[in-house]
Amino acid sequence: MKRLVYLALFCLPFLGQAQSFEIPDYKQAEDFEAHTDDVLKAIGWLKENPLDHPERKKANAFVLAWAEGSPSVTVELQGYVMPLADENADFLLLFIGSWIEYELQHPEGKKIDKNLNATNGILDYYEKFEVKKDKDVEKLLKLRKKNKLKPWIQNQLS
Repeated sequence: MKRLVYLALFCLPFLGQAQSFEIPDYKQAEDFEAHTDDVLKAIGWLKENPLDHPERKKANAFVLAWAEGSPSVTVELQGYVMPLADENADFLLLFIGSWIEYELQHPEGKKIDKNLNATNGILDYYEKFEVKKDKDVEKLLKLRKKNKLKPWIQNQLS
């Protein structure tokens, strides 16, 4: 019995960590602001869970709905981004999520830094999880290892 009580006390804090990805009925700017913490949690969840997780589509839809209507964040998808999602379509949402995360933390951040952070979101995930190999992502990983990723992205923005 004593073990059961300890187990319950240990597990109780984790029960509240289950993520809900129900898309709110956004009607005005304040609705998006009210869910900023939720979108950040969803982005963190996307970065920490495998591509085949059953809740991933809901999390992607939650982040995308917030990104599409939020008046406080504008995600710009440059031409170099789409090929990064050719082999793993979810990488596009990792880019969008990483952009949102950076822009919320650095509202006056520069376009290059937003792109760099969002691209690194994909690269970090690619290295962390076993995913389908992608030559475009591999190329950017090599550039990052040589500290040439930022200049390469800057060139893509020109």
